[in-house]
Amino acid sequence: DSFDLFKEVKIFNLYDLFLRSFSKQAYRIIKMQNYLSMARYVSKPVIEISFIIGISYLLYILLDTEKNLTEFLPKLSLFAFAAMRILPSINKINMMVHRISMSEPILKNLNNQLDKFKFTKNLNNHKKLPFKSDIKIQNLCFKYPESNDFIFEKINLTIKKNKSYFIFGDSGVGKSTFVDLILGLLQPTDGKIFLGNSDIKKNISNWQKKLSYVSQKPNLINDTLIKNITLFSENEKEDMKKFGEIVKLLDLENLLKNNLKIGDKGKVLSGGQIQRVAIARSLFKTSKILVIDEGTSGLDSKSEIKIIKSILKYKKNIAILFISHKKHLKKYFDYTLEIRNKKIKATKI
Repeated sequence: DSFDLFKEVKIFNLYDLFLRSFSKQAYRIIKMQNYLSMARYVSKPVIEISFIIGISYLLYILLDTEKNLTEFLPKLSLFAFAAMRILPSINKINMMVHRISMSEPILKNLNNQLDKFKFTKNLNNHKKLPFKSDIKIQNLCFKYPESNDFIFEKINLTIKKNKSYFIFGDSGVGKSTFVDLILGLLQPTDGKIFLGNSDIKKNISNWQKKLSYVSQKPNLINDTLIKNITLFSENEKEDMKKFGEIVKLLDLENLLKNNLKIGDKGKVLSGGQIQRVAIARSLFKTSKILVIDEGTSGLDSKSEIKIIKSILKYKKNIAILFISHKKHLKKYFDYTLEIRNKKIKATKI
């Protein structure tokens, strides 16, 4: 789930949730692997040693009772043979100890790297951002590291607070790339994105805490509808009221029956239902900016218009960026952003 939900994990700040889930699963796997390894490597030496101890004890009894050396020699040979048989087991034990000692530096290095990650992650959390301000994009240029061609060149744009924007353009012009830049998932090659006078790059963690996002291909976790929308929120009393409003708004009440689990990646749901759940998740989060990247494409025309109107009404006090190739939907928004020839043109509707 954490790989499929990469963008959602970052935007909805779910690092700790998925880290705990991963740690539980990893612990179970490691415990089972240790048990199997122990059973495989230890059982044979234990049986052999037990057998040799038994033979040795028998020899001791025979030596104590037998006085004839001729009769004793075959018994001594048997003892020597048993000693030879135990050597491979001793070698295996030594090999295991060696593997453990070889793995120790790797584990220490991995632990140090994880500690550095935690330090870096928390470093940006010291300063609040002025979310009552407009978003200002100044001289933004962007190209992917492996490419020489710029997708955007010298973009200067203001995204006003509490306004809705319909983003459109031909296929491949960079609509989703522009959204990823706004979300902080990509960094500009040149230029900056400001919230008020604050550069979001210097405080990306707090920036993403106030964003909501619906992707082209929403990913759901294998759990109930409540868990998929609230993402394990702990403020149950207040949140359940909000949850009920959103479920009703998006016609998802039927999925609440029998506490149904929606399956891995929402396999028991239709494409339209998956998009509704993803939209519900984005509406549930208390955000200042809502980004929807082709998030209603799986709905029929009538339902799509109804949900767009509901979103714009429910989230009227935040900035909304809505990407779609369906140009007839732009009339429901305050502004259009047309992406063409590496530029972005803003037009008031």
